[in-house]
Amino acid sequence: MSVYSETMIETSGRHFKDLMGLLMQPRAGWTEVNLPWNRAFWEDLTPATLARLNPHWELSYDEKGSMHIYDHLLDISFVADIDMHVDETGWAAHIAPLGVAIMARPQSGECNTLFNYAFTGDADIALSGSQAEEWAFYWLRSLREYLRVCVARGPAGIFWRFFMRRCWLRMSPPQRRISLFMIKLTLMEMVLIVALGVGYWAYVTL
Repeated sequence: MSVYSETMIETSGRHFKDLMGLLMQPRAGWTEVNLPWNRAFWEDLTPATLARLNPHWELSYDEKGSMHIYDHLLDISFVADIDMHVDETGWAAHIAPLGVAIMARPQSGECNTLFNYAFTGDADIALSGSQAEEWAFYWLRSLREYLRVCVARGPAGIFWRFFMRRCWLRMSPPQRRISLFMIKLTLMEMVLIVALGVGYWAYVTL
């Protein structure tokens, strides 16, 4: 399934009121991400793209289109169901069966964006407080980076959007780790080659 399938925005159902209540929570617990609010970004964000932004989720789909997840951080497998909603108040996604919601909302008009997560109390797979905090931290950090790339302008922004959408989001977590390792190894080789070149030049000319 493509990560660019039709946007799914849930505006009714059993989670809708709960998500809206979470978005109206007091300021405490919300984290500034220092990026402008961009409603179009949240409207275009699909459940599949959001799932692929979780750096620990390995996705597969069955013949019915159900999203099967293996979570490398929690070391569990489950079928995910992501309900999303966006309006002028903000954006929220409920992740079943974990009973966790991740949220974003504007601050100071639309000059900044706030992130948060909360338990929704309907988990089939129970997470401890420390597990949920670590799990949400990595996911929201990845979501922030994707937001930063999507709102960036200029050639660099175009390049990184293309890279994220066509390469990075299509990789599994093991593939991403291997890619990062190869990139780091290549950079180290380049530094070593430059150092050897400078050393040889200094030896010959001095």
